[in-house]
Amino acid sequence: MSHSTLIDNLRAKGEEEILAIRREAGEELEKLQAEATAPVKEEECQCRFSADRAGEDVRRKMTVAARRRAANIATRAEQELNERLYVMARRCLQEIAGENRSEIFTRLAREIPPGEWQSITVHPDDESLVEELYPEAEIIPDDQIIGGLIASGPDGAVTVDNTLVKRLQRLWPKLAPEILRDLVDNEKSG
Repeated sequence: MSHSTLIDNLRAKGEEEILAIRREAGEELEKLQAEATAPVKEEECQCRFSADRAGEDVRRKMTVAARRRAANIATRAEQELNERLYVMARRCLQEIAGENRSEIFTRLAREIPPGEWQSITVHPDDESLVEELYPEAEIIPDDQIIGGLIASGPDGAVTVDNTLVKRLQRLWPKLAPEILRDLVDNEKSG
């Protein structure tokens, strides 16, 4: 074999080995890239999942907070409406008491149990009626009493408040929801 043939053969084998090494290196590089990419893709997937879950948590929390705020607003509005309705109801009591003062007083006084009443607190316009029904009691005028009376026993040990305002106060927790329901029903139908 000649020297040139030997060099050509070695060159050819060297080129084949270089190609084989390059091919192996390329395959190894692809394998390493695939191995490196898999965790990155997995991490990206986990990040997207975490982001989606965090976004859903934020949306849920915002929805709950918005519902609470809406409920608080509705509750405050209902309380304010309740207070306004109560003020209006008290004004109506004044009108009712003004129209039938003696009849209302007489009816409410009859509901007071018999006894030794030391003092009777009434509206100044009802003083003459107290003198007829409770001649021995001290009369205490109070222009804050719309109608009815407050009877107190000796030393104030027993007190009976049978005024229109007290009756409204006792009835209001039951009456207010009915009035509000009627208002809402009228609003819906109107």
